[in-house]
Amino acid sequence: MMRTITEEQKVALIAMNEKIALEEAKAIKRYEILQKELKQMVADQTIWDYNIDFKIGCFTFDEALNKKYNTEEGDFVYECRAASYRGYISRKEHPEWNKVHYLRGTILDGFRFCYTFYCILCYSKLSIEEILLIQSVWIEIPVDYQWEAELIKISE
Repeated sequence: MMRTITEEQKVALIAMNEKIALEEAKAIKRYEILQKELKQMVADQTIWDYNIDFKIGCFTFDEALNKKYNTEEGDFVYECRAASYRGYISRKEHPEWNKVHYLRGTILDGFRFCYTFYCILCYSKLSIEEILLIQSVWIEIPVDYQWEAELIKISE
């Protein structure tokens, strides 16, 4: 299916990408610091283990869009719970897979989007028009600290 993107949409999408990319860079930097700290906490036996994630969420206050996706105002209209950090690293190491296939043949063909915006463009069910209704994007780094009390030793 060939998409048509207007010059106005192109400008808006590029502006969104730039804003999101700035926050993504801050989040990636913090993620990497947290990951080192958590590994050290495991090595020091301060914690038993941990889970760390990198999540993306998009909000809109557009009533029609929230209704279409059965979303209450204040909830994500799109949420990416994939292993985003690993995807970010893979993309950094292999930039050739950055192509947003459904933008082929448009005025944005070949444009390099930040990984967070790439996820929104490629993995959400949102149309270009709907993406342009996103009012904010959250990047979250939830951490689960884990402690274990082994009560029964299982022989292997």
